[in-house]
Amino acid sequence: MKEQKILIVLTGSLGDIARGLFIPAALKEHNQNVQVDWLVDKKWAELVHLNKYIDNVIEFDRKVSSVYSIYKRLKNENYTICMDLQRHFKSGLFSLFTGAKKRIGFHPKNAKEFNYLFNNAYIQAHEPNYPKIKQYQEILPLTKTLVPATNNTPETLVPATMNFGIEERVRNINLERFQMISWNRPLAIVLSSSWATKNWPDVYYLELVKLLTDKKHTVVLLGGKGDRQLAKHLIINDYVVNTAGETNLAELSAIISHSNLLIGPDSGPAHIASALHKPAITIFGPTSPERVVAYNNQEGVVLANVECSPCNKKICPLKEQICMKAVTPQMVYEKIVQYL
Repeated sequence: MKEQKILIVLTGSLGDIARGLFIPAALKEHNQNVQVDWLVDKKWAELVHLNKYIDNVIEFDRKVSSVYSIYKRLKNENYTICMDLQRHFKSGLFSLFTGAKKRIGFHPKNAKEFNYLFNNAYIQAHEPNYPKIKQYQEILPLTKTLVPATNNTPETLVPATMNFGIEERVRNINLERFQMISWNRPLAIVLSSSWATKNWPDVYYLELVKLLTDKKHTVVLLGGKGDRQLAKHLIINDYVVNTAGETNLAELSAIISHSNLLIGPDSGPAHIASALHKPAITIFGPTSPERVVAYNNQEGVVLANVECSPCNKKICPLKEQICMKAVTPQMVYEKIVQYL
């Protein structure tokens, strides 16, 4: 039986989940007897299952009817600590359901939807552009009063090299159906983000694919079912491989792992690349790279100097998406060349 039980509440987004995957390994490096569970949105659960340091994955299917079953499950688990990494009402409610002695969350000034009312320990307040990953790191040392060290770990509990815990299981994912044996050091391109304002113009993707395949680089297209139409237009020669809408999260992660480089907008796959210690070139517009750039990939930022950026809006106030249009295919290509 584990000495202490910790629940991580982070149901989404994909990028936030990938960013937080280092926490279970850090906790177990501090105390190998601790149990670490994770509560996550069902649609992102596959990524969390790839983390070998997580003992149990609790899936939430976003139905009101499932809230009671989550309540019963959390109430009976007898968690010592809950780490609320989401700062919304829903995550705060789940934190409260645990009845944990210590429920750690964001400072009231940074929390949303009265989330702080459900927790009883907080990290310090930060400015809006303070990096998300550093906020996650600051939650770790707040567990020490209830989780004694069994190993010699840093005072902050944050290791010099962060272990996101997914590389081993990702290596074992079967990708035979994608005929990857024929791929030569592929460059993976992500075709969209969850925000319309973060999406790059379709014609820019086409120009970039032409620039890359003219130099005989293999390009692998990544995306969801909504990206299939764009992907069809980008299959301009035999150097382009289309997987858009054809992969699950595990397969997406494995393709990123086998790729030489990931290119795309600020989105979840960039953070998966970082968790796999792969380089990522990220096109920024409405969001702040200072706050959300993927771990250890600051050098891969491509950003235009636009006065209204970052606006942090899901719908462009100017209706023009100037910030993304200002990042040209040539700018991205020149950044890619630095990695080849």
